Amino acid sequence: MYLEVRPTGSKIWRYRYWKADGKDGIFTIGKYPSVTLAEARKSKD
Repeated sequence: MYLEVRPTGSKIWRYRYWKADGKDGIFTIGKYPSVTLAEARKSKD
């Protein structure tokens, strides 16, 4: 899980995971600070 900072300055929580076929996927959890670190961790799990 990581916080992505975009060129516009907006920040979003993202989670990178691996699919069964060996490819990766990225799940966007939500915008920071609307979604706190604790909430992002809960969503990831």
